[in-house]
Amino acid sequence: MKHSSIFSDIISCYNSDQVFDYLINNLQPSIFKWDYFINWEKVNCNFRDVEISLNLLNYLVGKDDIEKETKILFQEHPKLVHIVPALIACRNTSFKLLTEYQDGKFQYQDFFFDTAVCESLKYN
Repeated sequence: MKHSSIFSDIISCYNSDQVFDYLINNLQPSIFKWDYFINWEKVNCNFRDVEISLNLLNYLVGKDDIEKETKILFQEHPKLVHIVPALIACRNTSFKLLTEYQDGKFQYQDFFFDTAVCESLKYN
């Protein structure tokens, strides 16, 4: 942690160990319950769809050619694409990802993880 004069001036801490000790020693009980941080009702409602998708993705574990098998799995179960953003803890359903970098040139490709978009692309 970068040292800041705030630590020394306000809480009399002169290194990161002292700042950490200060933080731990000054934690206060909270009036918040777990449902303040997590909407458990929503989690429980969405769990079944995610659980089924994750179990389908388990098919890929241990495959020799995982890229080929992934393509086959997503072709046979196009609705699985909705789980990909959740696996990387992201709410976006489309991404522009760097796919190639040669001679100082960046090449990007658009990826869509929205079930409706993937369904329409499948038939084009």
